[in-house]
Amino acid sequence: MVSVDLDLKALEAQNLSESDVLNAINAQNLVFPSGTAKIGAKEYPIDLNTSPTLIEGLNNLPIKTVDGTVIHLQDVAQVRDGYLPQQNVVRQDGVRSSMISVLKNGTASTLQVASGVKAAMASVLKTVIGDVQVKLFGDQSLFVEAAISGVVREGVIAACLTAVMLLLFLGSWRSTVIVAISIPLSVLASLAVLSALGKRST
Repeated sequence: MVSVDLDLKALEAQNLSESDVLNAINAQNLVFPSGTAKIGAKEYPIDLNTSPTLIEGLNNLPIKTVDGTVIHLQDVAQVRDGYLPQQNVVRQDGVRSSMISVLKNGTASTLQVASGVKAAMASVLKTVIGDVQVKLFGDQSLFVEAAISGVVREGVIAACLTAVMLLLFLGSWRSTVIVAISIPLSVLASLAVLSALGKRST
């Protein structure tokens, strides 16, 4: 990443603003498609590249001409190979730390990814030096497991209440048992079909 550090005092001395520098960079750092050239049996795209290939070239970009004197980018700023300014700080128990986030894609299972990361951590911990501590900061799989447990619990409660209501209104143990068994079987059949189709919600 290329960073441009502006010298505010130099800008003020040259009667320039930040927008002047931005406009100069945008106007002279472009890549234009200019067509194609057919050579033999092949056709090649031709691009008109006005972007400097070296950082020194960016420093020499002209911004403005005043009384015959050309003001270059290096006169009011410094172009360097840099990085984005740090905007946050990670602390663990009040100690400055580094955080690595592991994100799953849309087709992966949160539970499988979390268990795989935890299994891989065992081998990673063998490679760190003694004064480095590695701790688990956040685990989204806990919420997924809690949600699954809640669904199962509510399903069992619903099945029991349905069986009680049927027993009270029908007065038949046989009908009650049939309905009580058919409810979880229908849920299991739906999950089996989803699993066969490769659909995963966790």
